[in-house]
Amino acid sequence: MYNVNNKKIINKLAIRTFKANKIRNIVAIIAIAMTTLLFTSTLAICAVAHYSIEQSALRITGSYAHGSIDHINYDDIELMKEHELIKECSVSRLLGLMSQDKFEKYVTGLWYVDANEAKFKFTDFIEGNLPKEDTNEIACDINVLKLLGYEPIIGNEITLTYELDNVQITDTFILSGYFEPVLLDEGTVYLSKTYVDKILEENPPFELSHIGRISMSILLNDSQNILEDIKIISKDANLPLIDETVRYTVNWAYLSEQSNISPMTMLLTFGLCLIFVLTGYLIIFNIFKISVSNDIKFYGLLKTIGATTKQIRKILYTQALILALIGIPIGLSGGYLAGILIAPIILNTLNIMSTELTINIWIFIGSSLFALVTVITSCRKPAKFASKVSPIEAVRYTGANTVTKAKRKTRKITVLNLALANISRSKTKTIVVIASLSLSLLILQFTFIATNGFDMNKFLKQYVITDFLIGNSQYFSFSTDFNENIALKDTDINAIKKISGIEQAGIVYGDIYSNNTTQTVNGEQLNIQLYAMDEYALDKLDVIEGTTKNGIILINSYNNFTEIGDIVTINYPIEVETLENEYGNYEIATSYKDISYTVVGIADIDYNLSYRYYVMNEESFILPSNLMPKDIENLAPMNLLLDVEESKISEIENFLTKYTTNENPMLNFESRQKHIEKFIDLKNMFVITGSSLGGIIGFIGILNFVNVILTSIITKKLEFATLQSIGMTGKQLKTMLVCEGLTYVIMTIIITLALTIIINPALKIVLSNIFWFFTAKFTVVPLIVITPILTFIGIITPIMLYKILNRQSIVERLRNI
Repeated sequence: MYNVNNKKIINKLAIRTFKANKIRNIVAIIAIAMTTLLFTSTLAICAVAHYSIEQSALRITGSYAHGSIDHINYDDIELMKEHELIKECSVSRLLGLMSQDKFEKYVTGLWYVDANEAKFKFTDFIEGNLPKEDTNEIACDINVLKLLGYEPIIGNEITLTYELDNVQITDTFILSGYFEPVLLDEGTVYLSKTYVDKILEENPPFELSHIGRISMSILLNDSQNILEDIKIISKDANLPLIDETVRYTVNWAYLSEQSNISPMTMLLTFGLCLIFVLTGYLIIFNIFKISVSNDIKFYGLLKTIGATTKQIRKILYTQALILALIGIPIGLSGGYLAGILIAPIILNTLNIMSTELTINIWIFIGSSLFALVTVITSCRKPAKFASKVSPIEAVRYTGANTVTKAKRKTRKITVLNLALANISRSKTKTIVVIASLSLSLLILQFTFIATNGFDMNKFLKQYVITDFLIGNSQYFSFSTDFNENIALKDTDINAIKKISGIEQAGIVYGDIYSNNTTQTVNGEQLNIQLYAMDEYALDKLDVIEGTTKNGIILINSYNNFTEIGDIVTINYPIEVETLENEYGNYEIATSYKDISYTVVGIADIDYNLSYRYYVMNEESFILPSNLMPKDIENLAPMNLLLDVEESKISEIENFLTKYTTNENPMLNFESRQKHIEKFIDLKNMFVITGSSLGGIIGFIGILNFVNVILTSIITKKLEFATLQSIGMTGKQLKTMLVCEGLTYVIMTIIITLALTIIINPALKIVLSNIFWFFTAKFTVVPLIVITPILTFIGIITPIMLYKILNRQSIVERLRNI
């Protein structure tokens, strides 16, 4: 056999065939672009969300270092900084905290940091730089300057007062630089090393106090085994042994990287990827299948003149690659733009610091490969079909599936029956169209089921159980144990209770000697957590067993040994002594007053009413406020609960905002309305994201639907012309095409509804595991809403395409075919 070099002619034939199929090309390019857009936008959203969530978590911790070794000296750092496990390291030392009342809600630390530590802490200088050595220079964030009342001008003199342990110092500095806040609710001040060392030498802190602590922050080569690597570095430097919790700090923002991905997350990710790939595959496969069906006689003629199977496949694959080269770049651009628009909505809803979406080459590479593989896979079967068809079969091909001989059944010839016959002639084509339309509807259905199941009551219960909850700002900031300095003052409580519109108010009391209050069990004193509540607050408890009247209530916990009916003896501290150790000052009770109570109930306490911290192996109890000891003032108001008239919520929130800003800045509050807004934003985020993805897939499905109807009309031009020549009117033909379109719509709705019912139980389980505030609710609202839209498309598309067909007369159509 002669080896003929015909590559050029095959390529020329492929290109000319490509140019001849303009409508097919437009539809295919749009389909490939939309498929690529789907992949790109999803990857772009995931990429920016992952990066921004990571950066947000790191900014919350205040550093992107992997961890630190604390309570060391400068010589230790010199020994460790060249260790092979360390990529970069830095040094810092805490001098003290700002002591003015205005910094009560904006806790501000004074630090010495080197250049690397400033970088690790995301220090973004607006102007200036770090303090120079051997100077009295200062650099601070812009919020600190505002609170101190100074203009951000380099060279300004700044006077401030700060505390280190029990010493208060006032000094004046020269502003060397100012920067954006490092943390959202904490201030930062940088001083020179010489100044910090000098002050701490003159005022030695407690041995293991945070004040005066020298730390080395470490950026490791990887984040897989942070704690183990830090221990190795410490061990190799022969550091003295102290408590690991004091010595080592691991940046919790990296801990998620060391944990395994949950099976539910993997299942959900796999499911989404499968839907995206399947959606792209179905539309592109159908386009090429239809294209081959239209051109089958052409490929048959090629075979008669000697074209091989391989050459015909190459013609099709060449066309597919040309379409991909045009469609993929369009999809990449559109997907990237969609990612830029949608990602900020997600991040703002989650209160995550938005990060600029930088061009990540892997997003484009991944999406391009995904789309290209989908295109090649999609045209494999059509190419195989075109290459194997014989010239005789090609001439006789009408688009119908080959069927075995069956008994003929006579039935009445109607427009509807003709439409159903047309659909059933190519079952594969019908299945592909219905599948692509159904996938988009399923996405919308599941998005709506998910968001419709978001239970606002469950969501709110996690954050607030009253309209307003007022407390000391330190109570909300987790900065210290409850004590008399954090307790609410009667003047503030009375002022707030006078507001018009309050329906009910209640107080939760905390124990100002919580570290010393105990109960006597078998002659031994055991630490407890003790609360007191008035009747309104008690009504907020979730009572598991018993009552909340005339006795003490046990808070439900896994380590309880007390039961209902037991007598509990509470040891109230009445005298305490202040001592000190290497960690600082602490109090110890020297005498107690014992009072016994009967346990009358067991209840769960909401986190929002509690101390907001948990102590291991301690039982917790609640006293009704009428049983509080009259002669012991250990129990003080911890928070104030308010339920108000619906019409007064906004007015009271404005009052509390002004009161906690101007009258008593040491107070803060939480409101139900703020959390309702968060819930609505969260819900809207899922609606927007899910609807966007469903909309893209839906558009692809509609494109497929239009393509099928168009192809049906083109491939059956001879049949339609023949029918019209023997008496079928234009109205009947138009009605038949509309019936065909509506049949697709009806079948899509039925299949989507059936799949929703089948998949819904599994979806409920998955969503319940992902969203703790999810309550399963079945709904078909999206189907009800979308049905008229699909019906309109099913009617209007055939009518418009029929008008295009009708531009040629019956004679012209009969002659051209």
